Amino acid sequence: IHAFFVSTRTAYSKSESELTYGTVYNGDFTTTRQYDLKNESESVMLSLNASKRFRGISTTVKAGVDASGSHYQYIRQEQLMPVIRRTVSATFGVDTRIASAVLISYSGSFSDNRVSFDKSTSSCIKILNQSLTTSFLLGSHVIARTSFRHYYNDRNEATQKNSGFINAAISCRSGRMEYPLSADNLLDTTAYSSTTFSTNTIYSNIYDLRPLSVLLTVKFSLR
Repeated sequence: IHAFFVSTRTAYSKSESELTYGTVYNGDFTTTRQYDLKNESESVMLSLNASKRFRGISTTVKAGVDASGSHYQYIRQEQLMPVIRRTVSATFGVDTRIASAVLISYSGSFSDNRVSFDKSTSSCIKILNQSLTTSFLLGSHVIARTSFRHYYNDRNEATQKNSGFINAAISCRSGRMEYPLSADNLLDTTAYSSTTFSTNTIYSNIYDLRPLSVLLTVKFSLR
């Protein structure tokens, strides 16, 4: 082991207010109102991150865990409700080099987000993000790269919960000329969605993606 790093962080906050905000629903419209009610909120956050460098195999490994929680008062349809939010997330990453020609980088994160009202009604969203990038050094004039990304959201109801994306590129250099060729969205994924929530509302965003495309570029350097 060539190097080992560990960091940790803890935070706590508490606030008091003489005003409490709430939402009133009227059909498809919402209105935010303020009430002359005392509101107290507390939040706590814990974080731990570690990194190791293995010089013998040219590899760096990173991992981290974060946890946070908060509680406060919220008014919905003029009813006062205590709200509790909890989030736990974990990250992991590896960067490695094989000989001098291949570079591999992986990163992943998982989060569990929960919100509960009055200790009874609760909502949960679990999200997984992963990416893998591989670079190939083919001699001194050619570089190739592939990347893959996987996204999972268990509350995606409008589209699939799993989404995958693959891109590839290769670049050739000859003297002052360079010829990059890229291919994006090789899986021809048509849409990508993300679901999140605020205190009492779930939001779903759907993004239309450009279909599979190939682009050849010619570059010239004056130096």
